Amino acid sequence: MKRKPKEAFGIVQDGLTIRIVHLRKDESDTYLMGLDSIELESDWYKADQVIAGSPNADFIPTEIQNLDINQYDVYETTTQEERESTLPTTNAKPTTVLLSKFNFQNGVIALNIHEEHIIKDTSGKVDKKDIVKFRKEKLTKLQMKSGEWSSCIVEAAGQKQHWLYTGPNMLLHTLQDYATEAHTKLYYQLADANDLILTDFFRYTQNIEEGKTVLLVYLGIEYRKMFLFQDGKWINTFPLQITQSRPEPEVINSKIALALDSAQIAEPDEIVLTGDWASRELCDYMNTQNISVQVKLLHFPNLTIAHTGDNELNEEVISPYALAIAVAYKALNYDNPVFSKCNFLPAKLLEEQKELKVVWHGFIVLTLIFGVVMYSTIHYLTLNRSISNYKRANQEMEFTFNRLKAENAILEQIRSEIESYKENINRIGTILQGKNRWTEMFNVLNTGFASQPSSWISNLKKADKEDRIVITGTTTRRENIAKIANSLPNSRISKVTNADIRKKKVWNFEMDFDLPEVDWVHDIENEFIQENPEVVERIIAKPKSKSKSVRTSVKPVITNGTLSKAVSTKSNGIGINYNYGVLPLINSDYLPQPIGNELANNRKLASEYQNFLSSINKVNMLEYRFLGQKILAKYEDSSILPLIRWWIAYRLYCDKDYRTASMYLEPNLRTRDYYYPYSVLLQARIDFASENDRFQQLYDSIISQYPDSDVYKQASIDLKYIREGVLR
Repeated sequence: MKRKPKEAFGIVQDGLTIRIVHLRKDESDTYLMGLDSIELESDWYKADQVIAGSPNADFIPTEIQNLDINQYDVYETTTQEERESTLPTTNAKPTTVLLSKFNFQNGVIALNIHEEHIIKDTSGKVDKKDIVKFRKEKLTKLQMKSGEWSSCIVEAAGQKQHWLYTGPNMLLHTLQDYATEAHTKLYYQLADANDLILTDFFRYTQNIEEGKTVLLVYLGIEYRKMFLFQDGKWINTFPLQITQSRPEPEVINSKIALALDSAQIAEPDEIVLTGDWASRELCDYMNTQNISVQVKLLHFPNLTIAHTGDNELNEEVISPYALAIAVAYKALNYDNPVFSKCNFLPAKLLEEQKELKVVWHGFIVLTLIFGVVMYSTIHYLTLNRSISNYKRANQEMEFTFNRLKAENAILEQIRSEIESYKENINRIGTILQGKNRWTEMFNVLNTGFASQPSSWISNLKKADKEDRIVITGTTTRRENIAKIANSLPNSRISKVTNADIRKKKVWNFEMDFDLPEVDWVHDIENEFIQENPEVVERIIAKPKSKSKSVRTSVKPVITNGTLSKAVSTKSNGIGINYNYGVLPLINSDYLPQPIGNELANNRKLASEYQNFLSSINKVNMLEYRFLGQKILAKYEDSSILPLIRWWIAYRLYCDKDYRTASMYLEPNLRTRDYYYPYSVLLQARIDFASENDRFQQLYDSIISQYPDSDVYKQASIDLKYIREGVLR
């Protein structure tokens, strides 16, 4: 038995119907790859010969091309040549036609056993003596020799019980005949009873609340039973006495009520329907029959279903395949403690599937000895070769070290000269501190007003108590006032009025700002860099080893009209480098939220949006993209599409995939809607992480245009992180 198979084929037989389901497991996700069914003309267990009909039963494959192969690693399991070589002939049996549609070699097979061949002992008799005695009573010597039997200890309703399966398994024999006919090898993983398959699957996939009673009703072709669960445990099983081949909703409802009354069971909190005759019409009918409990169809969580053309695979369509899906699930998750360890496959068949036999132990031991000796010899030779390579590399590194040591002495001398020069520059800066501030102020004003046409200053004066300048002016465009204020250090607009001059509206304004300081040290350093570029390149090219730390001069930058110091954690002594990278996560209070009533009016969209939002914080890097792309493709006119793109871009930004994040965010930046400022904020973060100088312009636009928004608050926090060099 394979411990962790990746693919499983669930094959079940119920009366005249055979159903096949193909599941594939990829880490925590399970994909429905295909399903099919066929109808028999007579029951295998009620006639000696069976002629199958309907060879052209509808086969519903999953269209693999509609999934992103790179993200989900979903692939077609057979090539075109392999399909052509395995196609059955026109005279093939219908069961062969059905089985040939699936490539069983890529996975394991799980199937059910017939209910009529299960013999149950008295509950509690599970000792070894009782088990041996029960087998001797129920099995003949011929049956014991043939191996056409198997047994298991089942735990139900809080008690253990011995189940014995006897008689031929016609479904297994059909598969073995097909393997012989197709000249292929099939790997059988599991054969289980319907009761155990359904109860294990229901407890594994459904979250049953504590103290809640749930009734699972399976309405199959012939197999029809009810299972009672309480506190997540299987309590009891009740047969449904429905004799009609196609029962009406009225009959099904009355038989369920009769079975509960006969067993003297109180009404459950919830009834879950599944099987061939489970439908939404039946659920709606039962919910209208004065029943206080909720009736619904069995859902299949964690089962990813790809687009299948015109056939939409919903819960109602999949319900007839519930038993096949359940047995395939159990085969894929057999090691999970929720599933019982019962397996009614013949012991002889399980032994034949083993790759290594016990009788080969001598050959295995000799092979291991030979392998150990060969590995030790190869390892010894490899170590000797590595030692020789290390010695040669060490000699080359010592030669390089001596050469670099001589070059470093020359660089140390140059650095000492630079240190002396910088000390002189610092002395000059101390002497010139506070000088030429008015000239710098006029340069700042000239730069600010030159870029804003039709704006002029009418008065300029120094403030009384602070080291600030007050100006009054006039402009023909009101937006010029904010732009002028942004160009002045630590500016503050105190008054704005309007007036008419010759029937043309103009705007009078008054604002004050700090008298700017002149960074003499920085200016002198820039002159030195321009005049001596070759010296600077030599200093930056070689890291210093034993020299004293160089005093760093930081150039002021303007942020929100405020003159502040840009702190760098990667200063090289001449200029400034930001500590680029991913900033800390955005405050949860400032994240974008959906607007309008679209989610309230569309419950399906709201559910898909919640699933997408939950996947954002998961480790899986594929799930959130798949769910997001699904919403983008399915709801093309939805108002929350910009929000979906924003969240995908935000997750990609946190994962440092800046290029893909910008691609998702680009459509949001073309439309000025509610989410536009949030998109500008995220683009500024992406530009900063990817060392794009445009980030400062984006932050300035947020500060000037959205002063009362949450985006403004987060932008202020981001700028603080940037100044302090704080990264995630």
